[in-house]
Amino acid sequence: MSKRILLILIVLLALTACDMTSEALGSSNIAEYVQPPPSRQPRITGTWELSDSLYLGEGEAPLTETPGDTSRYILISKDLTAAFRQYTTRPSLRSKIVNSTNYVIQKLRRSPDDIGIQEEDLEIIAIEGSERFNLELIVASPDRIMVARDGFLHTFTRIKNQVDQNVYEKFIEEEESEDVEQIRPGVATDTTLLLGRRSLLDSAVSVPEYRYMTILLHMPADGSEIQVYAALDLFVPKSPGFWRVGVTRREADGIITDRIVAAPFVPGQTEEEPQGIVLEDTVGRGITFVNNNYISMESTYYTDTLYSQYETYTYDSLAEKQPLDITLIAGEKGKETMINAGEAEAQQLRNEDANRIVRPPQTDEWGISRRNGRWIFRAIVRALESDTALRKGFDLNILTTATVFNHNVLSIPWRTIKEKHPSAVDAMTSPNQDYVIIQEAFRIYLYRMQAGVMEEEPARIIQIGQFDRLVMGEWATGVMAKEWLEAFQKAELLNTNE
Repeated sequence: MSKRILLILIVLLALTACDMTSEALGSSNIAEYVQPPPSRQPRITGTWELSDSLYLGEGEAPLTETPGDTSRYILISKDLTAAFRQYTTRPSLRSKIVNSTNYVIQKLRRSPDDIGIQEEDLEIIAIEGSERFNLELIVASPDRIMVARDGFLHTFTRIKNQVDQNVYEKFIEEEESEDVEQIRPGVATDTTLLLGRRSLLDSAVSVPEYRYMTILLHMPADGSEIQVYAALDLFVPKSPGFWRVGVTRREADGIITDRIVAAPFVPGQTEEEPQGIVLEDTVGRGITFVNNNYISMESTYYTDTLYSQYETYTYDSLAEKQPLDITLIAGEKGKETMINAGEAEAQQLRNEDANRIVRPPQTDEWGISRRNGRWIFRAIVRALESDTALRKGFDLNILTTATVFNHNVLSIPWRTIKEKHPSAVDAMTSPNQDYVIIQEAFRIYLYRMQAGVMEEEPARIIQIGQFDRLVMGEWATGVMAKEWLEAFQKAELLNTNE
C-alpha cells in the first residue's frame, strides 16, 4: 500500500514539475498568447523612464517636441497602465515569445544588433484597456523595455519597482485638462473616422481584383469645416501609429497570385515595398474586414474548379499562413454552433439534389463582413454539381469570448436610415453618437446628429464607385482624433476632389 502511495506522489511531482517548466520557458509560437493570473502583479510592474530614442525611418530624424512627464514615463501595475498621455485602470496583459531576428526585421526593419538585442528569443507584452488603450512592449531585459511608436523606437529603464504616485497624478491631471475630454454621448469632442474602402477593378474576371483606399474624416469639436483626406492602401490604427495593409496581384499562365503586405507605416519611407508581414500564394484575396487585431478575407483557391472560402487571421498568424479556428474567438460553444449551422446549410443543398457533393466549412473557414450597418460573422458551404461549383453563404450567430470589434453599434435603427436613404447599403454611427455616415451605390453621406436625430442636410458627401464596400471603420475621439489626423497627413495623400 505504501509503495502505491509513493508511486502516486512521484507521478504527481513529475507532472507538476513539467507544468512549471513549461510555464517558465514560455511558448516559442509567435501566435500563442498567455494570460497572466489576475491576482498576480506582472513582472514588469513599476515606473519606467525614457532613456533613449532611435529613429526608424530613413534620413535625418524629424524635429519632435520635448516629451512631458506623461510621455517620458510608463507606469505598470496589475490595476494600472499609463503611457504616452493615456492610461487605463483595467489593463489586460498578453505575453508571447518570438524569434528576435524575425520580429525585429519584420516590425522595426532593423537587425537585433542595431537595437542592442543579443538574445535569440524576445518576450513581447501587449497591454490593452478601455478607450482604445493599446501598448506593445519589447522586453529587452528585466529592467529595460522598448516601445516602437510614431517612427521611433523608445527605450525605457525601470527606476522603481512600484508606480510613482507623483507621475500617476500627472496622468490624472492631463486626463482632466481641457485637451483630453471625457468622452460621453452628447459631449462635443474632436472626432476622426478612418474608413477602409474596397473598390472592384474588374468584374469580368473569374477572380475579382480590388483596390484599397483609406478615407480619413476629421470633425472638429467647434463645428468648423470637416476635413477629408485619402491615401492608397488600408491605414490601420495599430500600436505604434498606423500599420499599412496593401494587396498586389500578378498573373502568369492563367494563375493569379495575390500578395498581402502588412507593415508599420513610417513617414518618409522610400522603399518601394516596406518590410513587414507577407502572405503570398496562388490564391485570390479579397479583404472583407481589418482592424488592429484581425484581417478577414474571402480567398479563392485553384483546384480542378475555382472555389472560395472565408479566412480570418491575426497579424501573427498571417505571417504563418494559418487562419484562426473559430474557438479562438468564440470557444468550444462557438465551434459547436458553427459546425451545426454548417451541417444544416449543407443538408439543404443535399436535399435539393442528392447527387451533389457538398462540403460544410471547416472551423477555420469563417470571416467577417458588413450588412445593414454592422459587422457580422459569415461562412460558406461549397458543393459540386457535375462540373459546376456552387456556394452558399450563411451567417454565424455566435457569442464571442474575445473582443473582436472596437465599435460595432448602430445607434440609429436601420429602418430609420432606409427611410431617409432608401438606396442605403451600409451605415456607421460614431461612439459619441454625434455623427452618422450612410453609404449608397455612388456616394457616402456624412450627417451630424443631435440627441440621436440626423440633421436634414449632410455635412459632407464623398463620391465612391458603384460596387465599393467598406472593410474598415475605426473611430477616435479627443486627443487621439488629433493624433490620427496628424499621422495620416504624413502619408502620400490623394486628391479628394477627383
